[in-house]
Amino acid sequence: MVELEAMRSAETLIWTFAWQASAFLALGLAASFALRGRPARGHQALLLAMLAAVAAPTLTQAGRRLGWGLWNATTPTAVRSTAARSPVEPGPGPMPAASPEPRWVGAPVPPSRTAPTLALASANDAPVARVSAWSFPWRTAFLTAWAVVSGLLGVRLAASFWRGWSLARGATVVEDDSRRAGLEAAARGLRLHVNPAVGRSPAVRCPAVWCWGRRPLLLLPEGQGSEPVAIDWVAVFRHELAHWRRRDHLSSLASELLVCVLPWNPLAWGARARLAQLAELACDDWVLAAGTPASDYAATLLGLTPQRLSPALAAVSGGNGLRGRIVRILSDRRREPAAGRRWTAAACLAMILAASLAALAQARPNAKSDEPPKAAAAPGPGPDLTHARGQVLDPDGKPVGRAKVFWIGNRKPRLPYVALPRGDRDALPRIETIALAETDGEGGFQLSAPFRAEDFVKYNGVEVQMVVVAPGHGILSEKIAAKDLDRELTFKLARQEVIRGRLLTPGGMPAAGVRVLLNGYHNDETKQGLFVGREAQGEPTPDFWPRPTETDADGRFTVEGVPVGVYATIAFHHPDYAVDEVTVNTIPERTLSPSIKGFEIVPVEPTFTHALEPARPVEGRVTDKASGAPLAGILVEMIPMRRHGGQVFTTRTDADGRYRVSGHSTDGTYFITAFPPADSGYLSLSDRREGWPAGASTMTVDLPLDAGRLVSGRVVDLEGKRPVAGAAVMYQPEPRNPNNTRDYDLRNSVVADADGRFRITALKGRGFLAVEGNSDVYARRSRKSASRDEAIHPHGLVEIDVPEQGEPAPAEIVLRRGKPLEARLLGPDGLPVDRVTAMYDGIDAALVDVWNQGRPFTGGTFRIAAADPERIYRVLFLNVERRLGAVAELKADPSGKPLEVRLLPTATIKGKVATADGHVMEGAGASIRLLLRSERKEYTRDELFEPSVAQHYSNFLGQDDFYFHDRQPGPDGSFSFEAMIPGVGYNVSGGLGDREVSELVWDLKPGEVRDLGTLTPKEVAR
Repeated sequence: MVELEAMRSAETLIWTFAWQASAFLALGLAASFALRGRPARGHQALLLAMLAAVAAPTLTQAGRRLGWGLWNATTPTAVRSTAARSPVEPGPGPMPAASPEPRWVGAPVPPSRTAPTLALASANDAPVARVSAWSFPWRTAFLTAWAVVSGLLGVRLAASFWRGWSLARGATVVEDDSRRAGLEAAARGLRLHVNPAVGRSPAVRCPAVWCWGRRPLLLLPEGQGSEPVAIDWVAVFRHELAHWRRRDHLSSLASELLVCVLPWNPLAWGARARLAQLAELACDDWVLAAGTPASDYAATLLGLTPQRLSPALAAVSGGNGLRGRIVRILSDRRREPAAGRRWTAAACLAMILAASLAALAQARPNAKSDEPPKAAAAPGPGPDLTHARGQVLDPDGKPVGRAKVFWIGNRKPRLPYVALPRGDRDALPRIETIALAETDGEGGFQLSAPFRAEDFVKYNGVEVQMVVVAPGHGILSEKIAAKDLDRELTFKLARQEVIRGRLLTPGGMPAAGVRVLLNGYHNDETKQGLFVGREAQGEPTPDFWPRPTETDADGRFTVEGVPVGVYATIAFHHPDYAVDEVTVNTIPERTLSPSIKGFEIVPVEPTFTHALEPARPVEGRVTDKASGAPLAGILVEMIPMRRHGGQVFTTRTDADGRYRVSGHSTDGTYFITAFPPADSGYLSLSDRREGWPAGASTMTVDLPLDAGRLVSGRVVDLEGKRPVAGAAVMYQPEPRNPNNTRDYDLRNSVVADADGRFRITALKGRGFLAVEGNSDVYARRSRKSASRDEAIHPHGLVEIDVPEQGEPAPAEIVLRRGKPLEARLLGPDGLPVDRVTAMYDGIDAALVDVWNQGRPFTGGTFRIAAADPERIYRVLFLNVERRLGAVAELKADPSGKPLEVRLLPTATIKGKVATADGHVMEGAGASIRLLLRSERKEYTRDELFEPSVAQHYSNFLGQDDFYFHDRQPGPDGSFSFEAMIPGVGYNVSGGLGDREVSELVWDLKPGEVRDLGTLTPKEVAR
C-alpha cells in the first residue's frame, strides 16, 4: 500500500508540474509578445508567469496534503477483493516464486483452507508459479532523469557565476579614467544614488556590468585607445547601468533556476531566452528616453564587438537579436522605459490570484463524519483517553523549550512471537508512537491518547515509556507505569556525547559507504536504556531515533544524540564486510558495569578507529530432495555463533532456489536452516558447520528438503464446538519417532482460517499438534515436552499417529475456556503490597515454548485470566524493596472469590568461598539458583542445569532486579544473598574454572539469616 501511494504521488507530481507550469509559461510568453511595444511591461509579465509556473504546482501539492480545494471529493465505493485458491493433493506441490519478505499487515488475515504450494523448476519444466508481468518503471526513471539533469544544470549555473565572479575579481579597477565623466553623467541620467566602479579586463571585448555587489562594476576591454571614435560612451554606460536599476541580474537568476527546475519543458527554455531579450530592449529604451539620438546609439552598438558572457554578467552587445534591436532603435516611436507602479501592482495581484486559483482548483477530501458508514458495523467502545503531563529540564535544571516528547510502546501482536509463522513480519514488533508533544517555553508538555496498558508488551527492553529528544542533548528514555500517567512528570536531560568514528577495511584502508546504525544504549547500574536495533536496509527508524548514516570517503562518521553515562552499541553494515558492532563507553569515569564485565565486552572511547572483517557469506541452493527441482521463496536462516551467542540473519531463495546470506564474521559454528512454510508439504532442514573453510571467500551449503505428510484438522471451542479462527497450530514429533532421522526443526506454525481449519506438514509416526489461541480466555493444559525434560503448556493439544500409507485422519483440537484466578497480596500488616514479582510453571508459555521468568503485578493483586480449574498452581511471590516473599499453592475458586496470600519477611543466605586453608580465591564467583521442584533429594549437577528443575534467581527477579545479586562474592570471598523466599529450596554454588562447590538449602524461615560457613571448591570432572 505504501509503495502504491508513492507511485500515485509521483505520477500526480509529474502531471501537476507538466500542465500547470506549461500553462503559466505559455500565458507569460503570449503576454510578452502582446506587450512587445512596452518591453519593460512584457518583461515583468513574463517574469511573474515564470514564478507562478513553479509556485502554482507547489501550492497545489501542498493543498492536496492540507485538504484544500474548491469542491468536495466524490466518496468512492468500497470494494472487497477476495482471492480463491484451488485445492491441492496431499504432499509437496508447487510453491510461489521468490518474493520479498511478507508484508506487514495491521490485522490478522485468516489463510485459505488449502496449503500454499511450492513451485518446482527443472531443466524440462518451467516454474508453475505465477510471475507478475514486468513493466518499465517510467515514473522512477523520469524522476531520476529529472533530478540528474536539474543537478547538472545547477552545477553549470554555479560554474557560470564562479566565472563571472572570477572575471570581476580579476579586473583592474581604474579610479582616474577618461570615461569617468561619461559614467557619472549616465548615472545622473538614470537617477542612481550609487557611485559605479570601473574596471578593465582582457577577458571582455565589449563593455559589461557586474551587478552582484554593493555597487555596480563596469568592465571595459583592455586598451583604452583602441576603441572606435564613433562610440557614444555615455549611451553605453547608460545601458549597462539600466540593468542595475532594473535588477535584471535577479530576473536572470530566476530564469536560470526555472530551467534547472523544469529542464524537460521547452517553454521554460523559450521563456528564459525571451526574458533576456526583453531586458535588453528595456535597457535600450532607457538610453533613448534620456535623449541619445537613435542613429548615434545604433552606430555605437554596431561599433562594439559582440560577446556572449556568463549569465551573471550583462553585456551591451551580444550576437543574438542585435539586428532586431537596431531596427527597433531606428523606428520612430515614443519610448516608455518604466513599467509603472500601478501596472506592477496590478500584474502582481493578477498573477497571485491566478496561481492561487490553480492551486485550489481541485477536490478536497470529504470531511470526517461523526456517523459511521451505513454499510459498516458500528464500532465498539474504545479505551478512554489517558493523559500525561510534565516538564523537561536541561542538565542544569533549566526548562527546555521545543523538545519533543514521545510516548512509545510495543503493541501486543495478535499471537505470541513464537506462535507466528516463521518469516511473518509481525513476529518482530514495531515501536509505536502512542502520542507526541512539543514542550512550550517553560518546558511544559501534555499528552493525551486512548491507552490500555494490557495492549502493549515489553520487547527488547522497550516497554511503555517516554522518550525526550532535544537538539544538543542526549536522548532520554524513562519507563512509565500506568499509575504514574496521572502525575506531574519531570524529565532531566543528559548532556550529549557526540561519537566520532573511523572505519578501516581489513587491509587498513578507509572503509567508505558503510552504513552506521545506533542500535541502542544502556547502563545496568542506573537502569536506563533503550534498544531500537534496526536492520541495515528496509527497516523503519522511529522518529525519535538518530538516522542511520554512512561513512565518508575517509571512513569517518558521526553519531549524535547519545547521552553521557551509558554504553552505546553501534552496528556496521556493508555487503563487502561482515556485520560488526562496537560498544562505546560514554560514562565520564569510563567504569564498567557487571554485565559488560560478564560478557567480556571491551568498550571503545567516543572517538575511535575500528577495522572491519571481510564478509563471510553463506550461499547455496534449496531443492526437492527426491527430484532435485529448485524451491523458490524458502526462508533461509543463518546463525553465526560467536563467543557470547549468535544473531539471526535471514533471506529467501530466488526462482532457481538459490540463496545468499551474510552476517557476523566468526571462526565458530554456523547454523544454516531452511524453513519451508509449515503447510507446504516439505520438512525443514538444518546444517551445522564448524569454523570457516580455510582460504574460502564463501561457504556453500546446499539444502535438499524431504517431503513430509500433510495433516488437516480443525480448532474448535469446547462450548458449542464453535470454530476458533486465527489460532496457531504447531506439529511436534514424539522423541522416539523413527522417522525423525534428521532432527527436523519443526518449530513452525500455521494459522487456522475463519472456519478454524488448517493443514500442516508432519512426519509419519507418532507426534502431537499444539495450539495457541488468539485470546486469553482459554486455559492452558500441561504435557511433557517432546524434546526436553519439562512440561509445555499450550492452549490445546491432540496426539496423532500418521500412517505409512493412506490419508491421515483429520484432527480436531478442542480448546477449553478457563476461570479467572485472583489473589490479594498482603504484607505482614495486612495491607496490600503494591508491586510484586510472581512466577509459576508456565507463566510465559506459548505453544511448545516455556520461559519461566518473574512477571510484575501491581495494585496488590495477582491474576491468571484463564486458569485451569483442575490445576493447583505453585506460585512464588517477592517484593525486593520491602524484602517480602511467599510461596503459595493456588486453585481457582469456582465462585470467583479472590484468594489471599500473606507475604512474610524474606531470609538471607550467606557464606564464604575459600580454599581449604581459608585463603580467598581471587576471581571466584558465587551464584544462587531457585529450585522449581519441591521434591527433596540430592540433585545432580546436570539436573540443576535443567530449566524445569532450577533456574538462576536473577531470572525470577526479572529485568528490573536482574542484577540484584551481582558482585558476589566480595573481595574477601564472602557472599550474601538477600530476599530469599521462605519455604523454597535453593542451590548455592561457587568456584573458579574447573573447581566448584555446590550446596542445597532447604527450610528457610521468615527473616532467617542462614550462614553456610566456608564453601571450598573442588575439582570437577567435565
